[in-house]
Amino acid sequence: MWSTATAHSARRSTLDANGFPVDSNFGDSFMKLSSSPLKITDYLAPIDVMQHANNDNDFGSRGAMRLPDPTTGNGIVRHLAVAAGRVNRIYVVDRDSMDKFSRVLTGTLAGGIWGSPVYFNGAVHYGGLNDNIKAQLVTIAMLAAAASSKSPTTFAYPGTVPAISANGTSSAILWAAENGTTGALHACDQPISPASSITVIRPARATSRGANKFTTPMISRGKADVGATNGVAMFGLRE
Repeated sequence: MWSTATAHSARRSTLDANGFPVDSNFGDSFMKLSSSPLKITDYLAPIDVMQHANNDNDFGSRGAMRLPDPTTGNGIVRHLAVAAGRVNRIYVVDRDSMDKFSRVLTGTLAGGIWGSPVYFNGAVHYGGLNDNIKAQLVTIAMLAAAASSKSPTTFAYPGTVPAISANGTSSAILWAAENGTTGALHACDQPISPASSITVIRPARATSRGANKFTTPMISRGKADVGATNGVAMFGLRE
C-alpha cells in the first residue's frame, strides 16, 4: 500500500539510522505502507518540504495514482506512481525504491493540483489551476515532461478533476466539471486533438444548483452525474 500525506508541522531536521524522521512525522510525503503489520516501509519527501509546510503548499492536496507497470528499454519492469500538490510539480516515484528512483517534473503544469489525475491508453491526464487538461504519455517507463495534447479550455480555481469513459480502448470521451458562478460540464474526444469534437453543457438550472469544487464526473449507463453544492446534476442523451 502507498499514500501521500499532508501535515503542516512537517520536520526533517533529525533522521534515524534508516533515514526516517525520529519523531515519525511524515507530513507532506509519499509513503509506502506494509499491511501486516501496518507500518511505513519507505517514503519520499520533497527536498524543500519545510518550504511546502511554511507556505501552505500541501504536497498531498490530492492523492497519488499508481500506474500500470511499464517496461524500460532494457526490459526492466518498473512499479511507478505519480502525485502532484499545490505547486506546479509532478512527482514520479518507483514504489520499490522511492528515495533512489524518482523524478520531479517542473513547469509541465501551469499551476497547482487539487484533483487526482486520470490514466487512459498510455497517458496521464492532469487538470491544473488556470491550466488546460494535459495528456502526458508514459513511454519506456518514463512520464513525458511535455504534454502530447491538451484541452482547448483552461480551468480556473481549483482546476478540474478529469474522468474518461470508453468502450474498452475505443470511443473514449474526456469529461471535466468547471467551477464558477455557473457550472459547466465539458466533454471532448480522447485523445485530445485540434480536431476534437467539444461539447460544453451549461444547464439552465446550473446557477441554482451551484458549481462545486473538486468534483469528478461519474459516467454510467449513458448518463453523466456531477456533484453540485445542493444536489447532483444528471445529464443524459437527448431524446
